[in-house]
Amino acid sequence: MGKTFALLGVALIAVCALWLWLSLRKYAARKQREEERATAFMAQAIKAAKKPDDGAGTN
Repeated sequence: MGKTFALLGVALIAVCALWLWLSLRKYAARKQREEERATAFMAQAIKAAKKPDDGAGTN
């Protein structure tokens, strides 16, 4: 009976470790996507700011 509880304990620890590892990977991937989105937004904003104004719409 003691061996069964020991195996269940080891299995529970393994499942928890797997869950933690997967959660951290998902968090890292989400963080990476947010950084890429922010970088793309900044690049687009800089490009738009550098674009010369053609004067359309002004009198």
